[in-house]
Amino acid sequence: MADTKMFWGRSDKSKMFDIDTFNDRYLVVKNGIEQNFTYDEFKHDCNSRGLNFSVITTVMNIFGMIQLKNNRLERNIFLDKNITNTDFVKLYLEYYLSYWQEEKDGVIVKPYLLILKLLKLLKNRGESPHLSEFEFTETFKDFKSYADINNDLVDDIVLKRATTQNNQYGNLGYSTKAYLQYSSLLSFDKTEKDKGFFLELKNNPLVDEKIEKLLLKKVEMDIFTPASALVKDKNTAWGKFLNNGERFKGWFTMMSLIDFKEYCTDKGFHFKDDLVRRFILSLETKPFLILTGISGSGKTKIAELYGNFLTEKTRGEKFILAIGSNWNDNKKLLGFKNPLQSDPALVYQKTELVDFIKEANTNLDKSYIVILDEMNLSYTEKYFADFLSALESLSHEIRLPNGEVLQWTKNLKIVGTINEDETTHTISPKVLDRANVIEMNGMKPSLYIQSQIDKKEELYINFHEEFIDMDNYKTILDNIYEVLNGNFAFRIVNEITEYILISKQHNNDLTFDELLDEQIYQKILPKVHGSKMDLPKKLMALKDVINDDYINTNEKIQKMLDHVSIHGYASFIVG
Repeated sequence: MADTKMFWGRSDKSKMFDIDTFNDRYLVVKNGIEQNFTYDEFKHDCNSRGLNFSVITTVMNIFGMIQLKNNRLERNIFLDKNITNTDFVKLYLEYYLSYWQEEKDGVIVKPYLLILKLLKLLKNRGESPHLSEFEFTETFKDFKSYADINNDLVDDIVLKRATTQNNQYGNLGYSTKAYLQYSSLLSFDKTEKDKGFFLELKNNPLVDEKIEKLLLKKVEMDIFTPASALVKDKNTAWGKFLNNGERFKGWFTMMSLIDFKEYCTDKGFHFKDDLVRRFILSLETKPFLILTGISGSGKTKIAELYGNFLTEKTRGEKFILAIGSNWNDNKKLLGFKNPLQSDPALVYQKTELVDFIKEANTNLDKSYIVILDEMNLSYTEKYFADFLSALESLSHEIRLPNGEVLQWTKNLKIVGTINEDETTHTISPKVLDRANVIEMNGMKPSLYIQSQIDKKEELYINFHEEFIDMDNYKTILDNIYEVLNGNFAFRIVNEITEYILISKQHNNDLTFDELLDEQIYQKILPKVHGSKMDLPKKLMALKDVINDDYINTNEKIQKMLDHVSIHGYASFIVG
């Protein structure tokens, strides 16, 4: 908890309160016994330090961070376990916004979701998706219901924007402002020009998707309606409702789908929505996932990005291990006993993976991702047998060579990537049965290239500026892609594009067609091979879709045709 900082206080940042101080000062341990301060002691100490006691207790009670029991402060176990970093604090406050509710005259509404729906309607109508403080307070002063957030209300807001009423100040409470400024979907600003503050939707394509999920999943669900006569301390009951671990986990999984997709986009990688959804839900369902597909389709990259995502968000750790072609036992994973070692403490030679699993076993609130790259370079059943057994056993135990026992806990996720070619071994049904399996292949080059241009990827923007006739480039690659049945993916397209662009930037005298010829020859033809049953047909089809002036490619195709007709088989190397 020592590195955690979560502040509440005045907007000018004076007289701040932080959660570290709360934990260190008010929930202390003396002589092994937790000594919780009473409510009166807490109030007196806050006031003596010049802190705004009412603001602190209001916010922390509502968030469920402190609870009163018999007039004493009670530690919140949920937050005590999870608040280990500021990222979780932001995540938790956003989670709170999704459940934030208020009651008036027996009607419960969720202000945050009402705001999101209203801003979304404004945006869909082509209006500026923002609310000034005056518009906000006028719209929500009577606690509008979800059904009341409709086009008639939008008409009313737009009409008032055309009058001087829009220049008036609103009167929004401190607590409401404090909650809303933590939203990842809203921009929150304060300026004299805008009369107090305004809220608007962030300019991000994933904002709409996140709002849609929240509106669909949360508006009619999980309403906290305690029987007030039976609940002595409503804030305490609300805190316990809000701090339900399973409820938080469900919300976290839903929002992580979008957060991870946004993270990948920010890093320059664009995966389909369906793939991201299946990837995360597969790991939530079962901690063993296999990614298969053609080389260069992003199998290792999506697993590595997910590990980085968890690490940077301080929600987990990753460990990457490249499988060797000579792994015939579990030594590389679990270590071994060295009979030549005289020091008993050093007889067992452990591995980095063992240390990683031990950390996962002792830190169950974080996710630990193990990436086994090229998993089928060796027979999986030989080196991975202990893990396959542990996954399906009741105890989930993995026994080390020194007799020590580890567990495959729920927070330990293993992602294996496999390629199917001449250098690999087939994955047996026994292994496949114990995993979710996701196939990752490429897309038509034209669709991929256009998606990169639309997302303003620098490589493709520069390429597009250098070569005006992008349609011709897309057509050639699409035709080759169809002939080869999609046997190359994003990596090949990226590398061909980069090669041509760099060559031109070096003031190379070669034409675009000459450079593309070199890359088809160097990057695509090496993937083509086969017997006389199918290869000649494929090579002739390839010859038909490329330019006759592509000298390197056409000469190599002819050599491979000659070789297959004589020897019955040909590849780039032997043709």
